[in-house]
Amino acid sequence: MGGLLKFTTAAAFVIAANASSHAAIKEINYPPVAVETAKLFISNVNFEKMRTSLADAIAKKDVQALAALVGPTFVWLSNGGLSGDFDLGRDALHNFKVAMGFREHGKNEDLATIDDSVWENLADFNKEKTYFSGGDNLVCGPMSANIKDDAGFDRAIQRIAADDSTAWFFVMTDTPAAATPGGTGAPVGRIGGKTAVPVLKTHPPVPEGQSGPPATHLQVLLPSGKPGWIPINLARPLVSDRLCYSETASGDWRITTYEGVD
Repeated sequence: MGGLLKFTTAAAFVIAANASSHAAIKEINYPPVAVETAKLFISNVNFEKMRTSLADAIAKKDVQALAALVGPTFVWLSNGGLSGDFDLGRDALHNFKVAMGFREHGKNEDLATIDDSVWENLADFNKEKTYFSGGDNLVCGPMSANIKDDAGFDRAIQRIAADDSTAWFFVMTDTPAAATPGGTGAPVGRIGGKTAVPVLKTHPPVPEGQSGPPATHLQVLLPSGKPGWIPINLARPLVSDRLCYSETASGDWRITTYEGVD
């Protein structure tokens, strides 16, 4: 598979997209890039109860309340295997705090000051709407997808001159693309369901090296070669970090896995 830009969540994509080179992508037609998605998880009352509790802990920046939502078997993965920073000699909560940025690796105490970005990152995970079943009693988000035809994907990359800085997002269902962010006129084209497209820009734009408001729309290159805008909440990154949850014997849900990508 060709190179893919990796980032934490769709919201965190703002900086990455604005740092990439839009000019490098040729606005010409290319073969559609089909994806296969994981099995969609249908939420239940207890799962939503956990999400509500997590949202409340984040809003109050309550580390103790957050800790109560971490399962005793929490695992920290990186690129499909155990993270090199996962400490087998420490408990689940310690590893969770290091993974999420509440505590430095090898330290016994939390940071004196928790950066707002740590809470914002957790909030982004908790705002996710598409979760998938990741195996035995494991639910993860955001939704996962794989390229169906790696050779075809490479041909698309070569045709539009994309590179490792190009981010690809996929849509689950047929999605119209507008001429402007939030445009209500006739669409300039449509993206077929379960199709990945390269991202050109985000809206609102953020100057390189700076922070700004969360992106609301993505400008993508349609297979027809036309640029078009879609709401960011209708798309998911092909490659991203994921947070996973498991159901306990009592029916409660707990955070049990964080999988990062390098």
